[in-house]
Order: sequence, then C-alpha cells, then structure tokens
Amino acid sequence: MQLFANGQPMSRFTLGLGVPLRCTAKIWLIMKLVMCLLLGCSLHISAKSYGQQVSISAKGARLEAVFQEIKSQTGYTFVYNTEWLREAKLVDLQVQNIPMEQALQLTFKDQPFTYMILRKTVILKKREQLIKILPSEDNRQQLIFRGKVLDEKGTPIPGASIFVLGEKKGVVSGEDGRFNLKIDKLGVVVRISFIGYESLDYRVKNLDKPVTFHMRLKDADLNQVVVTGMVNLDKQTFSGAAAVYSQEQIKTITNTNIVDALKTLDPSFMVLENNIMGSNPNVLPNIELRGQTSITTDELRDDFSENPNQPLFILDGFPASLRQILDMDINRIASVTILKDAASTAMYGNRASNGVIVIQTVRPLPGKIRVSYTSDWGFEFPDLSSYNRMDASEKLEFERLSGRYLPNERFDMSTYKYELYDPLYSMRKQEVLRGVNSYWLSDPLQNGISQRHSLLVNGGADNLLFVAGISYKDEKGVMIGSGRKEWSGNLKLDYNTGKFRFNNYVSVNGNSEDESPYGSFSTWVNVNPYYRKQPASEMYLEKYRDGSNGAEKVVYNPLYNAKLNSYDRSKLYSLWDNLSAIYQVTDNLRFETNLQVRKDVKEAETFKSPLHTDFISTVPEEKGKYTNTRFTTSSFTYNALLSYNKSFGDHTLGVNLRSEISESKSIRQDYSAIGFPLTSNGNPSFAYNYPENGAPYARTSISRYNNVSFISTYSYRNIYNLNATFTYNGSSVYGINNPYSPFYSIAGSWNLHNAQWFKRDWIDNARLRVSYGMTGNQNFSSTSSVSTYTYLSDFNSFGQGVLLSRLGNPNLESQTTYQFNTGLDLNIFKNRLGLVVDYYDKLTDPLVVPVALPSSTALVSYPFNVGSLKVKGFEFMLNGTPIRTKDFSWRISVMGSKYKKTYAGLGNRLLGLNEKLKTSNSFVQYKDGYSENDIWAVRSLGIDPATGREIYLKKDGTQSFDYDINDQVVVGNTLPDIQGVVGSQFTYKNFLLNFSFRYVFGQDAFNTVLFNTIENLSKSYIINNNLDKRALYERWKEPGDLAMYKDIADATRTYRSSRFVQTENSFGLESANITYNLTRGSFLDKLSLSRLQISGRTSDIFRFTTVRRERGTSYPYSRAFQLSLTANFK
Repeated sequence: MQLFANGQPMSRFTLGLGVPLRCTAKIWLIMKLVMCLLLGCSLHISAKSYGQQVSISAKGARLEAVFQEIKSQTGYTFVYNTEWLREAKLVDLQVQNIPMEQALQLTFKDQPFTYMILRKTVILKKREQLIKILPSEDNRQQLIFRGKVLDEKGTPIPGASIFVLGEKKGVVSGEDGRFNLKIDKLGVVVRISFIGYESLDYRVKNLDKPVTFHMRLKDADLNQVVVTGMVNLDKQTFSGAAAVYSQEQIKTITNTNIVDALKTLDPSFMVLENNIMGSNPNVLPNIELRGQTSITTDELRDDFSENPNQPLFILDGFPASLRQILDMDINRIASVTILKDAASTAMYGNRASNGVIVIQTVRPLPGKIRVSYTSDWGFEFPDLSSYNRMDASEKLEFERLSGRYLPNERFDMSTYKYELYDPLYSMRKQEVLRGVNSYWLSDPLQNGISQRHSLLVNGGADNLLFVAGISYKDEKGVMIGSGRKEWSGNLKLDYNTGKFRFNNYVSVNGNSEDESPYGSFSTWVNVNPYYRKQPASEMYLEKYRDGSNGAEKVVYNPLYNAKLNSYDRSKLYSLWDNLSAIYQVTDNLRFETNLQVRKDVKEAETFKSPLHTDFISTVPEEKGKYTNTRFTTSSFTYNALLSYNKSFGDHTLGVNLRSEISESKSIRQDYSAIGFPLTSNGNPSFAYNYPENGAPYARTSISRYNNVSFISTYSYRNIYNLNATFTYNGSSVYGINNPYSPFYSIAGSWNLHNAQWFKRDWIDNARLRVSYGMTGNQNFSSTSSVSTYTYLSDFNSFGQGVLLSRLGNPNLESQTTYQFNTGLDLNIFKNRLGLVVDYYDKLTDPLVVPVALPSSTALVSYPFNVGSLKVKGFEFMLNGTPIRTKDFSWRISVMGSKYKKTYAGLGNRLLGLNEKLKTSNSFVQYKDGYSENDIWAVRSLGIDPATGREIYLKKDGTQSFDYDINDQVVVGNTLPDIQGVVGSQFTYKNFLLNFSFRYVFGQDAFNTVLFNTIENLSKSYIINNNLDKRALYERWKEPGDLAMYKDIADATRTYRSSRFVQTENSFGLESANITYNLTRGSFLDKLSLSRLQISGRTSDIFRFTTVRRERGTSYPYSRAFQLSLTANFK
C-alpha cells in the first residue's frame, strides 16, 4: 500500500489508526513539517486558517486532479493512499470564490472516504476506518484516561491521535496537547500517534493522575530529502552517498561553528591538524572530504583562489567562502547536507571533486510571531601539556656538557676561557642558585573569553512569511591581544500567491581580526629560563661578551617589543542579496530562477613601531613600517531550473534542467610606508618615505563560470531506483583552447526493504547503492591559463617596459576526477540499530601540476596536465539504541574511516619540486607509486654505544656512519590505519548528555621536536634557545651508553632518518555536552517564555597519545568550555 502527497510517493509513518503509510513530499513541505515540530511551533487550525477562497471547474475530473488544483490555490497538501483512489468517483464541481472548507465538503460528497485537517495538511481516511472522536471534555463516564502529548522539547502537540488498540474509538489532543479518553476498563493498551513521530503504546494501570507523553521524531523523517543546493531529491530513491544533519544534532557537539561539529558527526569530513597555528581564532582550518584530489603548491594559487583540496560550500543555493561558513550563527542553520560521491556532486561539474557541503538556513514559518534569543559564552584555557622544555638548571647543565662554555679552537683565543666563558658560566650559575628559573611560556597567554548573542524573529501570515535575525560575537584568543569580532544581520521574506512564490534573502556581515602583539609563541618557548625577567620598559635581558672577537652580545627582552604600539589587524564587510522566484506551471512542472549579487571588502593593516628592536641598526628616517592591503570582490550568480516530476502507476520520474552563469571580479591593492616618529601610532600620513624601490601594488582578476545540468531520477515501486546527471561546464581557469568540459554520473539503488520477498518486521530500511561518475576541480589561480605581465619601474623614450611574470598554458585542461562508490544503508529493530558503510575509489587524471622551468627563462614554473592520483578508502557509521523507554534512552555510535593515495604518470616532471623539497629537509616527495604522505628518510640502526654516532642502513644492506641522501626509502606514512569518533548519548526526561571521543590508530609521524630541539643543534641555536628535556637526559654521553640520541657534544647537522619516525595512537575527548530543557512552570510564565534551554559543552579537554611532541608552535592549543542559553518567548 502506498501513500501519496500531491501525486508524490510518501515514506512510512503512522496515523491515528496505526496504519503504516509512505511519504516523500517536496522539500518545502518536509522542511515546514519537520522544522515546525523541531521548534515546537503549533499553528492554530481555525476558520481563518483554511477559509481561503477557491474556484474549481471540474467535469468528470479525477479526484487527484481536484487535490492538485486546491493545493495550487491554497498551499494545502493532501496525504492519501493511491490504492484508495481506485474506489474514488469522478468529480463534477463548478464553484467560484467559496471557502476552502466548503469546497472540500462538496468534493468529498458521495466519496468512500472523508478527511481531517492538521495544520496545512489534508489527510484522507476511509469512512469505515474513521475512528469515533470523543470530545476531550466528555467526562460523563467514570473511566476517563487523562494525559498530555508533548514533543521532545516539551512543546504541546495538538491533533495527536489517542485511541484504544483494537477499538474504533479515540480522541485527538487539543491545542495544549491535553486529552481525555473514555475507556471501558483498566489494563487496556492506548496508542498515541502523530505524523512524523514514533508511536507510543501505554497500558493503563490506574487513573490517579494525568500521564505526560513525550513523542520522539522518527529518525528517518529527519533525512527524507537530500538537499543538493540545486534540486531537492527524495532520499528513498536517491542513489548517491550523502548525509544530513539537523541544527539540533550540530548543537549537541558545539555552539561555535559547523566545521567543529561536522568533523565529529561525519567520518568523511576531516579537519587537518594545524600544529603551527593551534587554536588561533583568525586562521582558517584545512578541510578535506575523502582525501585529496590535487597537488597543493603555491605556484598554482593566488590571492583569490581557494585551497584546491577544500570542498565546495553552498549556502542557500549559492557558493560561499570558508570564512563565511565559519562566521555563521548556528541558530540560523536549519540543516547541513554532505554530498560525497559523483552521483550527488556531478551537477556542480568542475567544482565538485572534493565534495560539496550544502547549508540550508532557517525558513520562515507561518503563524504568530515567535522570538528566540540565544546567548553563548566560551572559555578557553591554554593547553601547554605537550611542552617539555628545560628549567634553568637543566639548560645551564646542558650548555656545559655540550661545550658551550669552551673556546672555539679555530676562532677563539685560548685566554677567552678565563676572560669570557668561565665568568659567563659562573654568573649564570649564581643566578640559578639564587632561584632564577623564569617560566616564559605563560607571559603572552591569557584565558580567552568569548560571547555571542543572537536574536531570531519568525512568523507571518499565510501568504507573507519572514524570518529576521541579528547576531554579535566577541572572541578573545588565548594569546594576549588576539581575537576577532563578528556581527551579522539578515532578513528572509517568503511571499506565496498560489502558483507563484517569491523569496528574498538579504544579509549584511562584518568581522574584525587582531593578531597578538606578542608575536609568535615560539619566541617565548625558546627564551632561556636562566634569564631574570625584566619589566617591559627594559630593552635587554642580558649583555655579555662572547665570540671570536670578544664583541658585546645582547639578549633582547621579548616583553619590550610586545608592549609597543605595533599592530596586525584586519576588517571585513560583506553584503549579499539572494532573490528567488518559483512558478508552479502545472501540477507536475515547476520553474525556478535565482539571482545573487554580492560584494566583499577586506582591509588588512600591519604596523611595526620604530622603537622595535628590528630597527636598532636602521637609520632614523627608516625606523618603523606600515603596510596596508585591500581586497575588493564583486560577484553575481544567476541560475534557472525547470523541474518535472510525475508518477505513472508504479513508476516515478523526475527530470530537471538547470543552467547557471557567474562572474567574480577581485581587486587587490596594497602599499607600504617606512619611517615614523618614535611616538607614532601607525597613521601612514606621518610616514617619511616609501621603501626603497617600492611602489603601490595593484592586481585585478576576473573569473567566469557557466554550466548546463541535466538531472534525472527514476523509481519503480520505490524498490529499483536510477539517477543520472550530465553537466557541461565552462571556466576561465582553464586554457582558452579548452574552456569547456563535460561531467556526468550514473547511480542505482535497490530498496530491499520495499521488496515483498525481503520484508521482515524487524527490518526498517535496507538499501544497496552504487554510483560512478566524473567531476572536476577549478580551485586554481585564474592566471594558470593566461600569461601575465608586470610593468617595469624604469622607462625610456620608448615608454615603460613590461616583464613576463607568469607563463600561462592556453591548452590547460580541466583536472578531472573519476569516482566510484558503493554503499549499504541498514536500519533494523525499529531503528534501534543503524549502519551506513561506503567504499570509494577516486582517480584524478590528469592532474594540474607546476612543472619547473629552466632558470634561464627567469620563470619559476609552468602549469601542465600530467600524472594521476588515486584515492581508495572506506567509511562507516554504526549507531544503536540499547535502551529506549518513556523517560530514558541511551544511544551509542561508532564511526571510522581509512584511505590511501597513490600517484602515477608523473615521471621526472616534478624533479625540480622534489629537489627543492629535499634541500629543505622535507620528507615529502612526489613519485610514481607513492604518496606525498609517505615519509622518505634513510633507515637508521640507532646510536653506536661506542662512539655516540648514528649508524645508517644503506639500500644495498650495508651499514655506514656516513649519510647518503640517495639511500632514502619510505619509512612510514602520515595517514592513519583508521580514525574516527566513538559517541554516547543519554537522555532522561528533559536532560541530554552527550560524549564524543576521537581515536587515531597507526599514524606515522616525523617528530620535528626530536629533530630540532634534541638534535640538529648548532652552537648558535644552543646559545639562543631553550631545549627539550630529552636533549639532556637521553643523549649519549660516554662509551657504553645505550641512547636514543647522539653524542651530547656533537653539534654537527643531523639528517632525516627513520630514528625520528614514530607511530602515534591517540584517544581523546573531542566534545561533551549537557543540556536541560525547561518547558513548563510558573517561572516561565512570569517571563512569558514557552521554553528555556541551558547547555554546557567542552572540547579537547584531554588527549592521550603514544608520541610526545609539541602542539601549537606559533599559537598554542587550548581547552574550551562553552555555556549556552536559549529562550523562546510566547
């Protein structure tokens, strides 16, 4: 038996009779029903609600056609079983401008079924099945079972069906969710059901007091529609790999940004660890979805291009930047959809190889105006647990053992030992004995406090709806002076006139960023602890005589520079307007068009005070420096969609034709000024000069994009499904000789749970999916295909000359990725156990890579199509609900992923890049049959106990003390064997407690701390930097020592070897959340509140790892705590 809404098959849910039905409505219906339920907004059903005027002219018309006509005029949706329509009589009806209720009565006259109205949905019921509705106030019988029906948030649910199993009598809940049900005796089982919620069965044992029922949304109903950003597809017939997450799911993880939530919720979404910038709030994260598809090099990027391995972000149908997504107020987000394979992303053509993240904002809801206020508070505490630096006595002893206070036999005079080194050591030793042991790491740090306040107003009449919001955030980082401020205001209008629907969404946003005046955190980590701290007014920590000529050396006080009026700041303003128009041409044909215009302006300023120690030896008129950089981007995007959906008995067909054009113009302008008065605040009007040979810089880039997409879906009995997409893309990124490229996908799925031979009571959902397709990547510089020139500063009588600065490739082709995906979706035991498994194989061929050019050309590289990259992997999500009762539930989840990468066809074309990486002591190499995640180094047999020297294993198997770079082999891989998240969620009445733990197993790492702060220490480095404790306690000191590290007195260069490669296994608490919902009580009534939610969250509170290495070298990591309060006003 199949249920239809306006001609579209619907997925399964239960009405008051407990009859299983099927439901998949169009996206606007699903969002309206689900969001209404999530937000607990009950809309009144009154004569005014469905008293709209309708006109119908029908002669021998099918009942279904009359439904479609009423829907087109009123927006009401009809829910029914298609099998019942076989019994329906043809309709003869001629009415003009009569109330809809009267039209319904005439339509259903003499029909074998009747109807009921819930909100804006008309639900059909057979007359012989219609339950007898008793007045809720009927107390004439002695046995009256009283109760109240609420949703998970405690909001009343009006219109829920309450009836005795096995009997055709029942009641519906009132506007306040209350009901009175007459029963014949105790012990009967009462069922409570409502559309989109899981039914509840309750055995009546006594009638002492009313019973409160909390209904839970069906898990499947949260994910009925796959929102692709172009078209909305029924998930039951969609064959691609996609995942949908609601606002509620996101807020159980974090209240900061959706990126932090998605990395915990989905195994394919990876945020790469930034071990340099740590928790700096102004740094964008590196994000990957199912690995990489490109070689990341600066030669192929410019000021305006995105990371070529970053997924595409779509916000309400239009592309958005990562910064825009990070700054979004989570309260504005309705849902996030992750599109992973070619079947779901091919419609985006050459923007889709890295996957697509689609964000839908909250839509307007009809009814009275609803006001919601949210206050979020964050507290960050610096995490220095990974640092293992020496104290004052340890550092001084290491310097003594390493020969720091012995004369250099080659450059120093023999008398220097007594004249310089012994007095210096003695002076520092005495300071240590006096108790000097300065801990410099805490000086640039603070406990960061952030706050966000947001206000959301939602409501409107039947035809005109609106949602308006404002938000403000002030975030302080854990380094003093660092932080960012964000603000936004937005208004979304929805006007519906029946067949026409108009939407307009305007948003104004801004932010400001400040970097810490204390500079890089590594400066403070490396200050020697035996220096006595001095006030910021003192420029020096110490002055001493040292070196080959006995000249005076100085140690600058880092607090001195930090307290100057230097700054590094920026600000951004953004304005965009999205306009949408939808015309329902016929019952099955829809036309939609969208336009976005946008402008972004960013200005960055840096100023270094003329009093800074960098200018000690600079002439006065050049002390101090100011730099100003301004980015301006203007863009527009226009698209049009023609969509046709039709059901033919057992067949359902959907066809979509879409076209899009866009243009973006970006301008960069910057200049520098030098020489400022000593008391200057950085105002450039007080500068004395421009830098020598310096001139203002300006650059303009225009990029254009267009495409035509054909998207089709077919389903037979909701069992066998087929999806096909074809896209033809043009982009200015690629060569003028190859501007257009075709992309496609084809996918199929088998809904086993709908097949008659497979149906089991304990199987709720079982789907097999497979897809194959081709997508592209255009996240490269627009100058990759166009040669660019720079004007020379000199000129002569013939004019000003130009210089070829970058050679473009006019034959550059699209970087293409071929993707295969197969997966299984399984839900059993009434959705108590769920499993999603996917295997994928991605081949990018050809790659776009920078091929090194001879130095005689005066150019660095040339973009070229060469080589391929294969990524294979799998991911899984397993969740179960071991306990689920009326008041308590326990849900557990495990997710994980693994992938590997291999290059091919590169040959020697990247020889120049590989040589550059070798000379920089990098372990990365681009070679056929390998990955850049492979760690290349010479194999080590450890430290020789007799000499303290390292023994290397050559390729031919022999041993040697001499390092040969040609003996490098792969000794590890930075990709883990498996990684993921283990979660556990508990709910008890109005309480929710959630934990998410991240695990990483089998990840090889080249420990740079061991390499740079234990060994590889020159005498100069030892003098100027504090070191890891292991340099003192674990280095070889005398013959016979079994040590991990070489001779403590050996200051020669250390080369990359397998001795520094370690396998890391880690486990940590990534997120924890506790939430309480208060939905009733005199306290709320006094404040005119319908709901009050209080949440507390924490992230990265602890982490256990098998490898000790410093995390956050330029900006430290932090441990974060957040508090949130949300108030919904009546």
